[in-house]
Amino acid sequence: MGKLIQFPTGKEIKSKKSEEELIEEVVNELVEISQHIFDVIDDEIDAISKHDLNLLNGIDLRNGEARESRDAYVIVNMIYAMMARYIGVEHSLHKELDTLFVKIKAIQNEIDNDTT
Repeated sequence: MGKLIQFPTGKEIKSKKSEEELIEEVVNELVEISQHIFDVIDDEIDAISKHDLNLLNGIDLRNGEARESRDAYVIVNMIYAMMARYIGVEHSLHKELDTLFVKIKAIQNEIDNDTT
């Protein structure tokens, strides 16, 4: 395995810990960061729902039965996979992220080239 890099500083992690211990530590930190980002998103959506025409009133990103909650779960895992890729940790979502990138770019190109 290559060097482990501290997120978000970019500094190399040097330690007497085993490679497995280091990976577990980094993975746990990424999980915490991803959860924090979700908490920020949830708080912001809650604030928006109270102030902007109640457009999102009633949205519940923490209710596993709600579709938007399932979407939020996927997004948080995509954020985790993005950070894991940055520091060089493989994740099973990387291939799906690459595919989604190509699809989204194609959609954007269609919109940009729409002459109607």
